[in-house]
Amino acid sequence: MSCLDNTNKVVIPTHMLLDMMKLYRFSGKDSYYNSLFSKDLKAYRNVNIIEEVYYFSKIMNLDITDERLKLLSKKDIIPKNNSEKIVLNLKKVFNLILFHVEEFDLIPNEIQNLANLLYDGVYKFKYKSETVVEKGQFLASKKKISKADTVEYLFNKFETYRKSKEYEVTLLITNLFIDFLNSRVFEENDNYDANTYVPYLILYILLFKFEFDVFNYKSYFSKIYENMKTFQNAIIQSSFNWDTGYASVTQTHQFIIERLLECYDNLEDEERKVSHVLENKFSKTNDVEITITHFPGDTFTKADIQKIHPNVSAKTIERTLERLQQEGKIESLGTGRSARWMKKFKMQAGFEYDKVAFNFDDDSKE
Repeated sequence: MSCLDNTNKVVIPTHMLLDMMKLYRFSGKDSYYNSLFSKDLKAYRNVNIIEEVYYFSKIMNLDITDERLKLLSKKDIIPKNNSEKIVLNLKKVFNLILFHVEEFDLIPNEIQNLANLLYDGVYKFKYKSETVVEKGQFLASKKKISKADTVEYLFNKFETYRKSKEYEVTLLITNLFIDFLNSRVFEENDNYDANTYVPYLILYILLFKFEFDVFNYKSYFSKIYENMKTFQNAIIQSSFNWDTGYASVTQTHQFIIERLLECYDNLEDEERKVSHVLENKFSKTNDVEITITHFPGDTFTKADIQKIHPNVSAKTIERTLERLQQEGKIESLGTGRSARWMKKFKMQAGFEYDKVAFNFDDDSKE
């Protein structure tokens, strides 16, 4: 355990300081984002849970087809095997995090409970015990020490540093993440790796709990999955010389900040879209119609539209599709969840919508 102990010795490169300044400008707008999206917060969280479950399952390399994984991420269905049980467990994990993160306590029991919730019905994890030799004045004695003590030490030190407000929080979280990951506190299992995936979840929880509300709206693990090799290489570099106390977390710290910036950039896009709708008094169904009109390519699915509009209910999207079909603007190419729709018109360059022509409903029928 060296990273947290050496927090006061870390030198942050200039380019990272600039990224951190940009990140905190975004974080400073969290109250604004929360106010803007407050009406649809639950919808955003529910959509984000699906995204996080899907991508975390991909990170875990679970032996499930992509089509089946998407179905498991969205619906509560009977699992066929242990891999599918883990996916359904992930839904419980992310539901608890996104709706109750403030209730998560940084104590050994809570962290062990997190590991066992992840692998519920598959395997029950316990903390490792190690035998150490204690030398007395005359005799040496052997003593068993639980890795729960390591966990308690790490999280107590993290909390002490955090409450002192002398250190930047993403640096503290990165140090704790690398220490926790390398400590491998749980009993080893050839099939299930709690010593890797629980630290990933702890990283997510700490970033959300102590600083960044963007997790309410945008998937963090999708960014990690898209850059998984870079993440793994960063961890390897940050763990080099960890045992001797000379590890440097700079690369992992930079990776974490870059992914957070990507999430906030995506949230800014969402903010501009929602603000445009509010300023122009468009209804949700009008907003969906605009998306369909400008959707790249001639065909799309309902899922494509839902991903772009997480704050719009499936019922509103279906109602909009039915209306546009009746108006002859689109046509259905099939039935079921994966049915595609085809646009029957093309927009001219520079076309402007006549707001008077729109029906200004407010989802009151839902």
